[in-house]
Amino acid sequence: MNQETLEAAQNALLPEDYLSCQKILSQADFFEPKGRAMHTTNDFYFFKILKSGRIATDNDRGMYHSKGAFFTNGNFPEAITFQLIFEDQNTYDFCKKLDSQKYSDKVSVFVKYLWDNKREEIKHRLEKISSKQVETFEEVLEIAESFRFKARPQEIEKNLEALSKLYAVTIVYEQDKLQDARATGSFELQSLREGGVPISEASIIFVPEVKISTIKKALKKYQLEHIDVRPSEELELIRIINFSKK
Repeated sequence: MNQETLEAAQNALLPEDYLSCQKILSQADFFEPKGRAMHTTNDFYFFKILKSGRIATDNDRGMYHSKGAFFTNGNFPEAITFQLIFEDQNTYDFCKKLDSQKYSDKVSVFVKYLWDNKREEIKHRLEKISSKQVETFEEVLEIAESFRFKARPQEIEKNLEALSKLYAVTIVYEQDKLQDARATGSFELQSLREGGVPISEASIIFVPEVKISTIKKALKKYQLEHIDVRPSEELELIRIINFSKK
């Protein structure tokens, strides 16, 4: 890590968070989202993905109940913030050492960026979600609050104990591995690849640091040890540093 980034982290973080992130801060380089595509799910579905070998594209699980596998476009300036909203949706057992939410609200930061830079796009997206016409930032933000819902896998949606243990898994692909994917807006990509998107083509998987050994063992079982496993706290840290520079 370069000295400028290290100093930015030290200035932005509370002392206790800075200390708890020393291992991440000692890395040579932070994750760079540009040129990447990110798909977040929870560990319940992730182990199903491992078993099948693919992220399915043949079911209606998109934001608008449309078919395909959806990815955050890493070239979008607020990609990390958008991705962490998905991580929060898929996490019940918040086992991360660091949550950038306590430094700035994820949903309002994301929506404010779009309101300032892609106003008609965010209005159209949220009108589609809510079936309501929206005109003001306050109306947009009110509807966007639905982004905070928690994912509830159908198979365990009534099992409170199982739900309480869910944690997010973010799967990262190089965009050149998703050449079939089409943009559905400035911040999202959709793949309709027949047979799904192979998990073997992923380059990185982010999970809470305390879950890394579990995921590495699972990848070894399926002969996927070429995929790098990194802490989700790194994404939270990147968001805090980026936000502090604005």
